[in-house]
Amino acid sequence: MLDLPALEAVPAATVTALSPSEHAITRALEGLAKNQLHAMGERTRRSMFDPNEASVALWVSAGEVNALLGADLLSGPIGCGWGAVLHSFSPLKPASLYKAAHHGSSTSHHDGLWSKLLTDDPVVLIAPFRRGSINLPKHRDIEYILARADNAWTTSPRMPTPRGAFKKQASKLGTLARNPRDPYGIVGHLRARIPLVGGTWQVDAFAPAARLTAPT
Repeated sequence: MLDLPALEAVPAATVTALSPSEHAITRALEGLAKNQLHAMGERTRRSMFDPNEASVALWVSAGEVNALLGADLLSGPIGCGWGAVLHSFSPLKPASLYKAAHHGSSTSHHDGLWSKLLTDDPVVLIAPFRRGSINLPKHRDIEYILARADNAWTTSPRMPTPRGAFKKQASKLGTLARNPRDPYGIVGHLRARIPLVGGTWQVDAFAPAARLTAPT
């Protein structure tokens, strides 16, 4: 825990690491032990340990405000993830802002997180994941989040087009297209601010970041 004392007009603040759990740390060490260095050319078996199990989720308290930064923490397995957090951590006051864990993916969904750690209608910020055919959050993930928070935002609201298709179209323009940029690959950013005495979060979206909307 990082404990910052009050300073003149600035209230005290704390940052608490909610994860990884002791069991997650043990699993990580066991995974490392099974992947010892081998002689060059010797085939090895990839560890089945998901590094996201050891992700560090943070609880930030400043004045009257609490925020939950979910990092890439998953819902489980047993003894790990959000299940372990909920077993060991119970805040006096819920968080009004949640940086969604693991890009809003279903692998991080845990109903207890919403009922025990967050206010009834928190501000939710999402950083999507784009790599080839993998796009997170998926449509069902967005529906899950919007069913629990009306005030949700994303740094990239549009699904990217295939890079190959974009380059093909750009090549047809020849010299007319100089340094073409795929608009679907651009990521914006979000800024959320609130008075430390409490109040309402003010979210500023820098294009193409925008409110999260239901998939069509």
